[in-house]
Amino acid sequence: MKYQFVLKATLRALAVASLQTTSAQTITANLAAPPGSVNTNIPGMKMRLMQGNARSPLTTVATAEILLSGKQIDPQTGVPFVNEATPNPADGSYTYDIDRYVNYHEQIPNNPDITGGNFFTGPTPPAAPHNIPDEAEPGIPGVNGSGDYFVMEFTGYLQLPSGTVRFGVNSDDGFRMTIGSGVNPRIPSLQLIQNDGNRGFGNTEANITVSAAGIYPFRVIYWENAGANSGIELYTFQPGQTSGNRYLINDTNQANSIRSYRELVGNPPTILIATPALTTYVDVNGIPTAVPPAPYMYVQVIDGATTVNTNSISFALDGTLLATNITKAANLTTVVAQAPILGAGTVHTNSLIYANSAGTSYTNIWTFTVGNYPAITAQYALASVDTTKPGFKAKIHQMDVNRNPSLGLVPNAERQIADGYINPATGQPYANTASTSWTHADGVTVDPIGADGFYVSPGVVNWHDQGAAGGGTGESFPTANDTVPGIPGTGLFPANGYVLSIETILELKAGAYRFGVNSDDS
Repeated sequence: MKYQFVLKATLRALAVASLQTTSAQTITANLAAPPGSVNTNIPGMKMRLMQGNARSPLTTVATAEILLSGKQIDPQTGVPFVNEATPNPADGSYTYDIDRYVNYHEQIPNNPDITGGNFFTGPTPPAAPHNIPDEAEPGIPGVNGSGDYFVMEFTGYLQLPSGTVRFGVNSDDGFRMTIGSGVNPRIPSLQLIQNDGNRGFGNTEANITVSAAGIYPFRVIYWENAGANSGIELYTFQPGQTSGNRYLINDTNQANSIRSYRELVGNPPTILIATPALTTYVDVNGIPTAVPPAPYMYVQVIDGATTVNTNSISFALDGTLLATNITKAANLTTVVAQAPILGAGTVHTNSLIYANSAGTSYTNIWTFTVGNYPAITAQYALASVDTTKPGFKAKIHQMDVNRNPSLGLVPNAERQIADGYINPATGQPYANTASTSWTHADGVTVDPIGADGFYVSPGVVNWHDQGAAGGGTGESFPTANDTVPGIPGTGLFPANGYVLSIETILELKAGAYRFGVNSDDS
């Protein structure tokens, strides 16, 4: 079917901010690790570390996930960022065993009396149980001496009582804390608390209901962007209490502290990445987005003391087995499968089953929700189209005065393209200073504007106002740029202050599409 499509471009950038609120959560019994699967003789948690540099700024959970994935491309080198953190001296990896609690401050190596957060000592320490010395951040500073632009991931298994548990994280900068599923801390089944942004040391806390006592997998992703200080504390209040003293998770000197364990019995293979999960999809380049309608799903399983038997793997979506592509490189097994088209906002269940080299089978189940993408329904289809005229039509309006950006960029653009800005000196719309001819990038081909006020472009839209000079950087298609129709104009600012309306009719087959626009500005 064929559908009409209109694209309007303006010359101002539009920034959109979102605010996420936190609601009460319940940790349900089905998320607990199977009885006997967690090694309760090995306390603590695992910490995985990745450090970039100033070309990988960290401002949200999404940016932290990208860097931690190891797939983020360094714009200077064109290849993934090199991990600049200090490797674990025990094995040269970027994974550290944390034997007890997390109470870190960046400045401890330089100033043992530094204060920050809830737990510290120094000349005027707080009262017990908060008078616990801060510790240095493992692997930080990195090999280049930097204490900035790093991400830490903490995983383990919490021994939780039933009832109310008030969780807390003190951090500089941001973090997210999630509960996993079964033996998998990294499959996010429930988000507990987060600070999705940068800040100085501050607390984020929430009351969580635990439906049944048990051992539950958890994950915290934490990052530091830049600045003189960074640090993190993981803690709870006394179980059943929502105020009073705070207790570091796995402080074995405190009876009210929640215990944490870092390994499963036998240290079997575990999932490193599973996507999509919850409401997030991480593409093959490590970039998180909302779950698309037909996600290319993948799971990565990392070997432990035993390895994955790749012949045992099965991957199902909503109970239906999918065709999979399974590869193994070193200790990492990757399983990929293409999902069919899924409805917007629908909830689905993935199941991955594998056995290890000892013959033990592991079933991993998690859910995800498809993003609320728009649907183009048949009612919008056109009955008759002249298919002998391919391409686009473009209408341009340019004027020598500023639109008022504070009123909203898109409404301003719509108003300008409709001749809605009135010159107070004349009482008439401002003159359109765009050129009535389109000189293409070759400097030879010139197309006049049509009688209907539109330019005709039979080819693609790949336009740059410096196209005549071979310009084009920071684009998806930086080569073969053409000029912008009617630009440069004839006014005081020949390449500024214009609005471009691009119209066409798209021939679309049923299915999922991902549309994109690369623009400067909006």
